[in-house]
Amino acid sequence: MLPAFASTAPLPVGVELVEVPGTRQLQGSIPAGQLLRLSTEGVWLLEDVPAPEAVPEPAPQPPAEPSPEERVKALQTAVQGQLDAVARALGYDGIFTAVTYADEPAVPRFQAEGQALRAWRSQVWAACYSVLAAVQAGEREEPTMAELVAELPAFVAPAPVTAAPEAEPAGDAAISESSTGADA
Repeated sequence: MLPAFASTAPLPVGVELVEVPGTRQLQGSIPAGQLLRLSTEGVWLLEDVPAPEAVPEPAPQPPAEPSPEERVKALQTAVQGQLDAVARALGYDGIFTAVTYADEPAVPRFQAEGQALRAWRSQVWAACYSVLAAVQAGEREEPTMAELVAELPAFVAPAPVTAAPEAEPAGDAAISESSTGADA
């Protein structure tokens, strides 16, 4: 028995349907990319599967304007990059490592460079924060990263440090005489 929606109209060429025994289903083969549809007039139609409708892609949005906080952070990152670049040019990992030598007298050259870099770092951040305050107060335009870095104080390397010749310790003679086993 055919389902109630079935038609006795002839099928299109190439389509074969048969009733599945014991069910109310039809089974058959329909060519790939096509579908079988019963029209309102009761005629079987073999049609191409319609292509899906193209969904229009949303118009690209312009990049969001960075917030004031994001712009300040970008300027600060540029300043930190400049500090680290100068320290790396002198052979340090970065400014943080370089300034740790400021209070270490074991190698006079490293101590002098550490002191000079530490003082310069303070001057650079003071200049940076002065510029940012002037921008926030509306006293000047916000600089680009390159403009801000160009406005920063320049690093002045310390004069080369040479170690003073070491004097012979006064106690060496006493040690060598006592080590000979001679009693006074």
